Amino acid sequence: IVDTGVDYRHEDLTNVIYNNPGETGTDSQGRDKRTNGIDDDGNGFVDDWHGWDMVGNDNDPRPGNVHGTHVAGITAAQVNNRIGVAGICNVARILPIKCATDSPVAPSILNGYEGIAYAAALGASVINCSWGGGTASQAEQEVISTAIGLGSVIVAAAGNSGVEEQLYPGSYAGVLSVAAVGSNDVRASFSSYHSSVGISAPGVSILSTYPGNTYGYADGTSMASPVVAGAAALVRAKYPSLRPNQVVARLKATADPIDQITGNRNRNWMGKLGSGRVNAFRAVTELNPKYVELVTATITDDDGDRVFEPGDVVSIVPTFRNLLSPTTATHAVIRPIGIGSSVFVFSDSLLDLGPLSQDAILTASTPFRLTVPQNAPQNYVLTCQVIITDQSVVVGRGTLSIIIRPTFRTLNNGDLVLTVNSTGNFAYNDYPTNLQGDGFRYKDSPSVLFEAGLLVGYDADHLSDVARNETGNVQSTDFAIGIPAVLQTITASHTQQVTTSFADDGLANQANVAVDQRVLVFTDDGKRDFALSVYRITNRNTQSINTMYCGIYADWDIGPSGQNDVAIWSEPDGFYYCYNTRDQSLPYVGMQIISDHQSNAFMIDNNGTTAENPGVYDGYTKAEKWRTISSGIARTRSSVTDASAVIAAGPFSIGAGASEQVVISIFAGRSLDELRSAAERARQTAQQVLGITPSAPQTSAVSARVLPNPIHGDQLAVEYSLPGSGPLCIVITDALGQIIATALEPGFYPPAGRAILSLPHATSGAYFAVVRSNRGNVAVPFVIVR
Repeated sequence: IVDTGVDYRHEDLTNVIYNNPGETGTDSQGRDKRTNGIDDDGNGFVDDWHGWDMVGNDNDPRPGNVHGTHVAGITAAQVNNRIGVAGICNVARILPIKCATDSPVAPSILNGYEGIAYAAALGASVINCSWGGGTASQAEQEVISTAIGLGSVIVAAAGNSGVEEQLYPGSYAGVLSVAAVGSNDVRASFSSYHSSVGISAPGVSILSTYPGNTYGYADGTSMASPVVAGAAALVRAKYPSLRPNQVVARLKATADPIDQITGNRNRNWMGKLGSGRVNAFRAVTELNPKYVELVTATITDDDGDRVFEPGDVVSIVPTFRNLLSPTTATHAVIRPIGIGSSVFVFSDSLLDLGPLSQDAILTASTPFRLTVPQNAPQNYVLTCQVIITDQSVVVGRGTLSIIIRPTFRTLNNGDLVLTVNSTGNFAYNDYPTNLQGDGFRYKDSPSVLFEAGLLVGYDADHLSDVARNETGNVQSTDFAIGIPAVLQTITASHTQQVTTSFADDGLANQANVAVDQRVLVFTDDGKRDFALSVYRITNRNTQSINTMYCGIYADWDIGPSGQNDVAIWSEPDGFYYCYNTRDQSLPYVGMQIISDHQSNAFMIDNNGTTAENPGVYDGYTKAEKWRTISSGIARTRSSVTDASAVIAAGPFSIGAGASEQVVISIFAGRSLDELRSAAERARQTAQQVLGITPSAPQTSAVSARVLPNPIHGDQLAVEYSLPGSGPLCIVITDALGQIIATALEPGFYPPAGRAILSLPHATSGAYFAVVRSNRGNVAVPFVIVR
């Protein structure tokens, strides 16, 4: 039970808690292995005799929040003991894995995928995950695939938003996602639904165990999931030779159909509640059930570019696998499902597959065919359901998706893979779901970039961007497509490039700029570990702008959820880099300004909440964006956490109607030394291909301090030091980046000096003295205490 922890002393659970045989009994010196302080079984966890706390990093997985105890009772509370409730499976043993804090009011799962990996390594037959999030990650999918490969069946909740959505881990390949129904088999109003749901189960008013020998009712797909997990445990006990995918197949094959129950009350969710409502009795007693799964599908078009545009004939060649009993007359039919799908009509929608023996894998000899209609919308995700029958009886269901008229393209030179969209984003086109695109991958790594977006502006009130907004749940949409992304392969120069153009709407709070973007990767040996992103920024204002900045916000997830990453600005190298501190097999990544502009850099702890580190979990405001792109080399190192980084060029001047070229490189390597080599090759290549003179790495040319600090009165002094006389200005900003005072007006100043000013109206809090010069910028934090 990967959850908030389990009360393993509960009267109805204490006798069904799993005891790790490698950490129980006595050791060679006669000591109790449970408490001897030794990792007796050598799995990396000391004294984990009855589970583990993944957040507290100790061997006491008691809750926290009540959620995990309630889930555990549904699956396996002791039966026939005249106490409390009865779990679904009477032979299961519960392995409590706590992935939450000790707070009783905090149900959030923090290290769930580490918990899944631990459970699988310890030999869990079934892993229940009554939790999830709306974003996908290749690294997390690899954890799931590894756990299944070790023999675990993984069951997860479909979500409680009451809308059509994909929740993860439930929607990962190989996981059995569970929707919730009421006692009448109608979808519960709160239950999410989707074509990725595999099965449904009761999830309304479920009575189960609560900590402290108590009991209570709860609703949710969190309650439906352990019902199915318990049924999976029964199947594993009855049929121990079945593989994990065969256990899932048997549960689906023996589920009671609910799509067309009396009154057709589930008609709005047909194909999105799975194979039906789980039937544990049928799952363990039915003889010779049949289940054929859709394994994969090869999708092509008649012009061979795999970009599905109006008029293209799309061919879908599916591959099937029979997981259970043999079939004799197998057929497959495909149909579009979902809002807006009625305009898509298959010309060839039925396939004759013939007989299939158990474990047979068959690739169809003829394809499903579809012509993309002229009125198809951009980036439309066409979801199709494939229904498999044997002698007209349904023996399997599967879904596949096709993105129609995509406005993004993926560069791939064999080592580096990078998706570019048509509005200034890298990696994915559909934050935060992240299914449209291939992310950023290096060699054999999963995608390590969760989000990246362009920011262009000249103050906090005139900034256009496509990074996550102040809610954190969606991205800003300041840029609109001008010319959609086009992918070209240029054989003569051994390059691939994506070109696109976009612009903001010129609204009062925007920068009023147009952007032409070209992103290049190279196929030559020695040049396959970097990409060059070239931006031509055009000022559409009627006046010159002297303080323009152009940068990229990037949220790196190197490893599952990116929880062990660190982002660092390297002053000698003139770039920032990010890497996973625990897994050295994952790549180092970095970014640098190559064009002849000053660099600005800000390393972010995503969970930060202080003035010094604003964080982005609570959103990324325009003021925070402005501060992170315009404060010089401001915050040079993140904590070891889920980290983001910002790099920007500026300030630079653009006349009215004029343009400025900014070049930023993205690069990767297996070590910091390899990263340095990639960065240097990117600079050399930019000089050769683009004809520019790369900027030299910046040193700390500017320093400053605020006296006193903290400040208890009204007056303060800002002392500065420059390498020589030159242009300079000093402003005071609040924690959100808003200018509240000017210490030195823009002008030409000596190499060292002091500015004295008074802030009689400033309230207690955190502030910054921002020193800007032609040799760099610096932001010095200080505190006012009233």
